[in-house]
Amino acid sequence: MLGVLFFEEKLVDYVARLHGLSCEVLNAYLEKTKELCLNKPAASTANWNLITYGADLLDSQLLEDNVSGGRVLTMLIDQDTPVPVTRLLISSPKQRIQKLILTLAWRSPAEQEMRLLAARIVEQLAGHLNLAHFPGALECISTLFDTSCHNNADQEALHLTFASAHIKQRKRTALLNQIKAGNKKNDRDGNPEVGGMISSSVENILQSGGTLQQDIKQRVNCEELVLTGLRILENLAHDRHNCTLIYNTKDLLSKLLAPVSSNEFVQDIKSNAAWTKVIDGSLEVVSRLMSSPGCTGEEMCSIIVNDRNLVQNLEAVLDMDMKSNNSIVELQMRVIEVLTQLALHHPASTSAEKLIERALHIFLSEDCMKDCLTCEKIKIEHQTKRAKETANRLKEKAGEALAMLSSDSETIKSFTGCKDDNFHRLSKMLMQIEINIGCRISAAVILKHLSNYVQEPTLRKVLAELLHVQAEAISPSTPRCREHSISCIKACRNDIENPSDSAEDKPFTLQRLYIQQCGEGRLQAELLSVITTICANSNLDFGEILMSQTLPAALEDFVVRLKKMVEDNMYATPACLAIQKLTCKMVMEFLQHNPNVDVIDRHNIVGTLLKASETMAGLESTMLFAGIDRDCHGVPLKPLSPVLAKKAEDLLAQRKEDLGINIAPASAPVP
Repeated sequence: MLGVLFFEEKLVDYVARLHGLSCEVLNAYLEKTKELCLNKPAASTANWNLITYGADLLDSQLLEDNVSGGRVLTMLIDQDTPVPVTRLLISSPKQRIQKLILTLAWRSPAEQEMRLLAARIVEQLAGHLNLAHFPGALECISTLFDTSCHNNADQEALHLTFASAHIKQRKRTALLNQIKAGNKKNDRDGNPEVGGMISSSVENILQSGGTLQQDIKQRVNCEELVLTGLRILENLAHDRHNCTLIYNTKDLLSKLLAPVSSNEFVQDIKSNAAWTKVIDGSLEVVSRLMSSPGCTGEEMCSIIVNDRNLVQNLEAVLDMDMKSNNSIVELQMRVIEVLTQLALHHPASTSAEKLIERALHIFLSEDCMKDCLTCEKIKIEHQTKRAKETANRLKEKAGEALAMLSSDSETIKSFTGCKDDNFHRLSKMLMQIEINIGCRISAAVILKHLSNYVQEPTLRKVLAELLHVQAEAISPSTPRCREHSISCIKACRNDIENPSDSAEDKPFTLQRLYIQQCGEGRLQAELLSVITTICANSNLDFGEILMSQTLPAALEDFVVRLKKMVEDNMYATPACLAIQKLTCKMVMEFLQHNPNVDVIDRHNIVGTLLKASETMAGLESTMLFAGIDRDCHGVPLKPLSPVLAKKAEDLLAQRKEDLGINIAPASAPVP
C-alpha cells in the first residue's frame, strides 16, 4: 500500500513538473478518477478527463468545489489549452454558463477568488455567447468595474490576512533551508537518513500548503477584475447584436468613456502604467463598438467625435514619447484603431492628415521602430525577441490603418501631402522579406489605392517582388504545403509520445503554417491587384513591360511560376479567387503579344485556370447571394471566374488561329 502511495506521489509530481500543473489539483483529480473507476462501469468514464473534472465541479452546491473546478479550468487555460475548455463549456447546459455569469456579481470577500476564476472562464466563452440568451449578464459584468471594494473593511482584512500568510510562508521557507543545510540526504549505504526524511517531509508540507506564487495568483485585486471584465466585453463585441446591447447599456458605456474624457488623461497615463492598461482595455471595447456594422457603429462614432476633449486626448497619445510609459506602445495601437474609425465615419470633423502623417511615420520610419524597441527592451529586461514582436505589431497596426484610410474616397484626399520618398519606401517594403508579412500586404494595398501617384518604376518593383515570392514558393529547398503539414503532424505526435521542454522552439506548428500560408496567398493576391490597377489607371501595358525587361527564358519562367501560383492556391477562399481572376486578366494581356502565345499554350496555364474556376463556383455563389460587388481585394465579382477563364480559352484559340499554330482546346491539366 505504501508503495502504491509512493508511486502515485511521484507520478503526480512528475506530471506537475512536466506540464507546469498544480500538484493539489492533480491529486484531487487522481482520487476522483480512482473513485469513478471503482464505482462506475468503464463506459461512464470514456470521456472523463481533467477538463470534464473541472467542469463538473462547477455544478456543485459547495463553494469549495466550485473554486476547485475554477482552478482546474483556469490552470488549463493558462497552459495554452483554452480551445478544448471553451468547446466543452459551450456545449454544456445553459445553467452552468448562467451560474458562471451570476458569479461575477458576488461581493463577499470569501467568494472573491471564485469570482475572479469565473471571470477568467467567461472571458474564454464570451466570443461564443449571445447576450440575449443570458438576461442580466451585462449587469453582472458591470459589477467587475465597481471600485467600492477599495472602501470595504472586509477587503482590507482580506489583504491583511494575505500579508500574514506571506510572513508565515517566508518562515516556512527559512525553516526548510535550515533543515536541508544541516542534514545529509543519504547514509553510506545510500539509504535515507532521518534528517533527510525530515527535510523531504517538510518540503512536501511546504508544497502541499501552496507556494507564495500560487497564493498571489489566487489573491484577487480590483485591477485584475477590471482588466478581465474589459476583455470579456471586447470578446462579446465580436457579435454585432452584443454590440447593440452593450451600447444601449448607458451606465456601462459611460464607464468605458469617462476615463478617456478626463482632463487629467494625459498626465495620468504618463505617470501610471497600470492605469494605461485599463485605458487600453477600455479603448479596445470602444473600437469594437465603433466598427460594428449598422446604427450601433455610426452612433458610437458620433458620440466620440462630439466629445472634443476625448478626441484631443487620443491625438495627444500619438504624440507621446514611447519612453514616457512602458505601456504607451500598446495604447498607441488602440488609439490608431479608434481615430481611423473616426476618420472614416466623420472625415470632416477629424484631422485625418495628422493621423495619416503619424501612421506613415510609424509604418515607414526606422527611427520610430528604434524608439519602440528601446522602450520595450526596458520594460521586459532586454528580451529582444519580444521587443521586436511588439514593435512589429505597432508597425502592422499603422499599416492596417493606412490601408483602410487610403481605400476611402474622402480620407484618401488627405494623402496628397505624401512625398515621393514615402512612395519609394512603400514599394521598397514589398521586397523586405524580413518584416511582418502583414506589413507587406498593407504596403501593397496602400500603393494600389494611391495608384494615380505611382507609375512604371513602382510597377517594376512589384513585378520583382512577385517573381521573388513565386521563386521562394517553388524553391526545391522549400517544402510544399502538404509536406509541411505531414511533418508538423508527425512532430506533434512525437511531442505527445516524447514530451520535452524544447517543444515550443520547434520552427513549425500547424497553426503557424496555416497563418503563413494565408498571409502568402493574400500577399500574392494584393501584388497581382497592384499590377492590374496601376496598368488600368496609367494605360501601361504590363506584357510589354515584362517583355522589355526579361529574356525569353525568363518570360517563360514567369509564366511557369504564374501557373504554379494558381495551382498552389486552388482553394475556395477570397485570396485564391482573386489570384485566379487576376491571373486570367494578366494572361489575356500577355496573349496580345505574339511571342507569348506559344509559351502560354505549351504550359497550358489556361487549362489550370479553367480547373481553378470550377473550385471557385461555390464561393462566388455565396458572394452573389450576399450582394457583394467586389471582394476584399477590390476585384469585381463579375464577370465570374468561369466566364473569365472561358474568355481566356477563346482568346487563346483565336490568337493561335491568327498565328497558324495547331489549334486544340485548352483542357484542365491531368491531376
